[in-house]
Amino acid sequence: MKSVCRAAMVLSLAGLSSCATIMDGHTQMVSVRTLNNDVTSIDGSCVLSNKQGSWTVSTPGNVSVDRGRGKLNVACTAPDYQPGSAVVAASINQDANGNVLVGGAVGTIVDYSDGAAYQYPNEIDVPMVPVPPPAPVAAVQAAPAKS
Repeated sequence: MKSVCRAAMVLSLAGLSSCATIMDGHTQMVSVRTLNNDVTSIDGSCVLSNKQGSWTVSTPGNVSVDRGRGKLNVACTAPDYQPGSAVVAASINQDANGNVLVGGAVGTIVDYSDGAAYQYPNEIDVPMVPVPPPAPVAAVQAAPAKS
């Protein structure tokens, strides 16, 4: 009976040791805006992608993305604007640091392998540049007709 209690206690501690996984999960909500001249928010559509997958969001808006160690690529379009893009780097999620003290190696390995140890910025702004107006066409004079 003592060995069963010990095993249950060890399994419980191992489960609790992955702090970032438990506290924040494998996904993260990010807010995305497409900005005209880096100031005014405009309506657009963005595709966010990393090694874990890709997600689409209408801007301004929020989308849940899978956490991961790699960069998050953001590609956006909006009517009357040139395509815009941004690349954001992941940083270490502070909840993952708790594993060093509480969970030890098991929790640290879990958090880093499932992506929960990383996080992206909560807000992503993508600058958009208006499509330039067409150049004026110079008037062409017709040559006099030959007779």
